[in-house]
Amino acid sequence: MLFFGVVEMDELLMDYSEKGRIYKNAEELKRARKQKPKKVAVLAATDRAGNLLFKNLKAKAKFRTDRAISEG
Repeated sequence: MLFFGVVEMDELLMDYSEKGRIYKNAEELKRARKQKPKKVAVLAATDRAGNLLFKNLKAKAKFRTDRAISEG
C-alpha cells in the first residue's frame, strides 16, 4: 500500500481482548477479573486519500515506522 501527500500517524493503546477464553477454575477467573486490562500498542496511519494502515507494534522490539509502512 502506498501513501500519497500528507500522512498522519498515531500510536493507539487498545485493550487486549481474551474473549472466549475458558478459565481452569473459579479462582483463576477471580484473579483475572481483578487485574487491569492489558494494553496493546497499535500504529495507525492515514493519508488524505483515505488509505488506512493499522499495525500491531511489538512490545519489546525497537520499531521503525518506515519499515512498518513499507510492509503494510
